[in-house]
Amino acid sequence: RSNVHLVLCMSPSARTFRARCRKFPALTSRTTVNWFHAWPEQALIAVAHQLLPAANVFGSEEVRENAAHHMAFAHQAITKLATQFHDEERREVLVTPRSYLELATQYGKMLKRSVSHLEAAQKRLQTGLDRMANVGEQVQELREQLEMEQLVAEQKKAETDDLLAAVGKESGFAEEQASLALEEKEKLKAERAQVAACQEQCAADVRASEPAMKEAETALSRLDKNAVSELKSLTAPPKEVLNVTAAVAHMLSSSHGFHKKPDVSWLAAKKMMSPIDSFVSALRSFDVSRLSAEAKQSARSLLGPESIKTKSLAVVSLAQWVANVCVCHDWHLELQAKQQLLHEAETKLADTNKRMLSVKERMLKMEARKAELQQRLVLAMEEKHALSEVASATAARLSVAERLIGGVQSETARWATRLEATGRHRHLLIG
Repeated sequence: RSNVHLVLCMSPSARTFRARCRKFPALTSRTTVNWFHAWPEQALIAVAHQLLPAANVFGSEEVRENAAHHMAFAHQAITKLATQFHDEERREVLVTPRSYLELATQYGKMLKRSVSHLEAAQKRLQTGLDRMANVGEQVQELREQLEMEQLVAEQKKAETDDLLAAVGKESGFAEEQASLALEEKEKLKAERAQVAACQEQCAADVRASEPAMKEAETALSRLDKNAVSELKSLTAPPKEVLNVTAAVAHMLSSSHGFHKKPDVSWLAAKKMMSPIDSFVSALRSFDVSRLSAEAKQSARSLLGPESIKTKSLAVVSLAQWVANVCVCHDWHLELQAKQQLLHEAETKLADTNKRMLSVKERMLKMEARKAELQQRLVLAMEEKHALSEVASATAARLSVAERLIGGVQSETARWATRLEATGRHRHLLIG
């Protein structure tokens, strides 16, 4: 218990404090009293700075600073008057720090509330004036818009009349051109059927020649590399073998329709077959289209029945290669002729199709031209009607706006006067 300390905080200006002192004398007889002296001026100013609203409520920081100094001055002046009143009238008037705090707090709240009300009123008045000014600008814009719309409507009426006259004239021309195009289309249909029949015949001939070409090409793939190697190893070949190698030399010496007479000796033949891989590759990749008619005739004249009946597999293979290449070349020439006919037929058909397409495009253009003219006329009539309705609506809006401005013109002047008075009153709120 000796370490227990009890702290009681009571205001000396309250009735409760006096009543408790009467009931409990120990509060004053058995206690230590701490006297709190009056706050200095700087403390009062600092407290006012903390409690007063922001500078924007006062209008500037300087006015807020002056208000804080004035509150400190007023509190000190009242404290002096309370002392003087006690000395003269023997009556106690307590001026406590709490009253100063309540003064600063209530003053700030009242100032903020009043400023907020005035600013709201100013905002309402200014908004009303801005809207009325905006209405005036809109009325002027409506006048200009109405004049422009009426002018455009008159121009559109004249354009519609001209277009109506042009539609009748161009529709007749379009119908005439469509009739001519239809006649030409019927002519082209017959020609197209004729060309298509020719094309089908040429294609059938090409398909008939393809099996023989494939069979000749298959025979080329049977050439045996080992047989060529065996043939090359001969030292004194018979005449039939020399004829076969000479035929091969004639075939290989041909290039794109030109024939250069080759060396047909056995030494040249062995050199031709060296190396074997290159020789076999040249035979397998031989281009039939480069064979000349002279080389083919020379090669065929060297191949007799004895060349085919020889027992040498190499000679048989080479003889078959020469014979098959000659057959391939025969088919190649025939196929070229047929392909040329087919190409001519396809070219003619392409030209016919192109002409047919041109006729169709011309007919489509004629039909599109007719539809376009009709659509333009319909759109022009609709636009003319829409412009008339827009001009009427603008005139109605202009009439309503002018009546509105005439009705609130006096009210606008009153709002301007109230806004000016509110601004003056705003500066008087601080005191």
